[in-house]
Amino acid sequence: MDLCTSTPKKERTRKTNWSPDETKYLVELYKEHANLLKGSFNTAGVTHKAKQEAWEHIASHLHESYSDGKRTVKDCQKRWQSVQSDAKARIAKYKQAVKGTSMNMTNFVSGETKSVTPNQTWA
Repeated sequence: MDLCTSTPKKERTRKTNWSPDETKYLVELYKEHANLLKGSFNTAGVTHKAKQEAWEHIASHLHESYSDGKRTVKDCQKRWQSVQSDAKARIAKYKQAVKGTSMNMTNFVSGETKSVTPNQTWA
């Protein structure tokens, strides 16, 4: 087989990044279906099909509101996992700062880090 005559690969196109508004809307939509999506399969009415339909509902509402790029169910699930992971990391960082186990206190609104010595107070 001649490598020069092989068919050219299709260029992969990237989807647009998630905007803060789009992420916020994902969180709002997830909250509407939280009981179902977080529920165990032992709970009445919680089935794989029901969870899949909830994710499809979320993806379709996102597409209706933000038509920049169609978000698939898999995209929504991946973004939700990323949001959860980021939130857990920020909570852990905050708890560490509050307990005093870290000398870097963080302003969690702006993400700005400020080093504080033990006898110094916040300005």
